[in-house]
Amino acid sequence: KESVFVDERLSVLPIIQSEGLAHYVDAFPELGFFSLKESLRFVKEAQKHGLQAKIHADEITDMTAAKTFIEAKALSIDHLQKISKDAQKLLATAPTIATLLPATSFFLGLDYAPARALLDQGARVALASDYNPGTAPRSDLQFTALLAASQLKMTASEIFCALSFSAAAAMGLESSLGSLSAKKRADILLFRPIAKKDSELLEELFVESRLPENVFVKGKLLH
Repeated sequence: KESVFVDERLSVLPIIQSEGLAHYVDAFPELGFFSLKESLRFVKEAQKHGLQAKIHADEITDMTAAKTFIEAKALSIDHLQKISKDAQKLLATAPTIATLLPATSFFLGLDYAPARALLDQGARVALASDYNPGTAPRSDLQFTALLAASQLKMTASEIFCALSFSAAAAMGLESSLGSLSAKKRADILLFRPIAKKDSELLEELFVESRLPENVFVKGKLLH
């Protein structure tokens, strides 16, 4: 039974917390997978053990998962192809990050998440590849960026923010990663620009899939 399976997962949470084995938990409430009730039970107990929640929400059907886990203070909710208009409005005023995975829609033939509606209402949007062999067998974030431009109708600056600062926020790491700011970790890509305007430069990077000239990790030049 599903409840027995969840009970088994709950039983190991104290060990995970005491040994520092994880920072996050995930749940996948969806028809044919896990119920909303049991997913929420698991997440709430995990939060008591200091683990933040990152949820697969409303990918194939609208189970009100997005709304439920925004209210449960999930760090991020992912997919959102079927997010309701009520949940979109709630997300616009919540700290929860909407992480969109357009490659999943591309490879599975699903609807694309309503990125334009989410952004226009003020939601914080991140982008990720969802790289896995079953539903999104491509790890290239530049491919994700192309889909964000062509299918999600995001601007170049919105895509850049979604792949950097908002992506860090979706991991709870925006205080130390995701932007070029004092006291943050210096992970930097340097490109040789051709375009003159900032907006044209971003479009050039995403559309032409330009590779960086230099890569810095923790402030040290790697390439």
